[in-house]
Amino acid sequence: LIEPNSGNIQVDNNLINKSNIFSWKNKISYIPQSIFLFDSTIIENITFESDISKINEKRLSMCLDISSADEFIKSLPNHLNSKVGQGGVQLSGGQRQRIGIARALYQNNDILIFDESTNSLDSETEKKIITKILNNFNKKTIILITHRLESLTSLDNIFLLESSRIIASGTYKNLVQSNHSFIRLLNNKDE
Repeated sequence: LIEPNSGNIQVDNNLINKSNIFSWKNKISYIPQSIFLFDSTIIENITFESDISKINEKRLSMCLDISSADEFIKSLPNHLNSKVGQGGVQLSGGQRQRIGIARALYQNNDILIFDESTNSLDSETEKKIITKILNNFNKKTIILITHRLESLTSLDNIFLLESSRIIASGTYKNLVQSNHSFIRLLNNKDE
């Protein structure tokens, strides 16, 4: 998402440069820790669509279920037409994050980057959402950046970073069996 100061970025041996950067970025849905919501309804914040006839209702319903946003939306008086307020002030942090996840899933891009985007959720809800995403979007590239190590158990590959460098990689099981830094993190997770 950010152009490098030095070196280059390659994807599948293709150099990402000025001629293809726009098409590359259009393949990515980025879900940050702090979700930006504009002062409108929940449905417009998810679909970016004010014309209801253009909304893919089947995809929207699936994305609401996977993100567990449907649970709290049903309790709101105007459901999907509820206003969120500027920046989402009418919602809790976890509710904003679930809307952000539903938005990214609705965009249906090839690459999903979750950057601490579930940190306002309890661990049970986070695990449920991640499991649903992995089960329903298994053909997509999913990058999960997290400090909650229990969220990593189902991932294909984990990269352990220390001082901005990759110090180990592997499955959860492999790292638990062979990497002292990963084991130390697991043992110190409550500190």
